[in-house]
Amino acid sequence: IGSSISKDPYFKFNVAGAKGDTIELKYKDSKGKTGSKTAKSK
Repeated sequence: IGSSISKDPYFKFNVAGAKGDTIELKYKDSKGKTGSKTAKSK
């Protein structure tokens, strides 16, 4: 049995008073691959 994750996972965060701020998500997987994604909060 192994673990898995969706190719395109969905994350949702609620942060009061952060409308229009830039949010950056960085990750590193179990094989050492890294990546990041930046978006404006709504």
